[in-house]
Amino acid sequence: MSLNLRLCTLRDVEIIYNISNDPKVRKNSLNIDEISYENHIKWYKDSLINANRIMYVIQDKHVIVGQIRLDKQDDRAIISYSIEKNSRNKGYGSKALNLIKSEALKNNISTIEGVVKKDNIASKAAFKKNGFLEIEEQNYFRYIYSIKDGDNTEINKDR
Repeated sequence: MSLNLRLCTLRDVEIIYNISNDPKVRKNSLNIDEISYENHIKWYKDSLINANRIMYVIQDKHVIVGQIRLDKQDDRAIISYSIEKNSRNKGYGSKALNLIKSEALKNNISTIEGVVKKDNIASKAAFKKNGFLEIEEQNYFRYIYSIKDGDNTEINKDR
C-alpha cells in the first residue's frame, strides 16, 4: 500500500460524487439523503474556493480510493471522510486519518474532530487506532485529537 493525499481539483468532481452517493456512505453520513448531481456540482465548486474547507482525494498508487476533508473553524477542524466501495476493509480509512494529522498541522490546525454514528464500526475503529479521544454523545461518538502535542488526555470534553 502506497497511500497519499492529494488536494482535490475540479477533475475529481465525478468520483467524489460517486463515492458520496454510495448507499453505505449515505447511511453513515449525518445527512442520509441522496445528493443530486446539480447540488453536488455547486457544493463542490464552492468548496474548492472556500478557504475554510480543505479537500483531498485518498490515493493508493495514483488510484483514488476515497476522499477526506477538513472543515476549519479557527485552529480546529472537523474531519469527514469516505472510502470507495471496492476499497473498504483494507485499512485506507485508518491510514488516511493518520495522514490528515500532518496536513492539519501544515494548515495551522491544532485540534481535529470526527463525528461518527454509533453503528459505524469501521470508522470508530479507525479513529481509535489513530489515538483520537472518544466521547459518547446521545446518537453518535465524537473523536478528538490534539495535533500539536498528540496527547489527548487533557482535552476538554465539553468543547
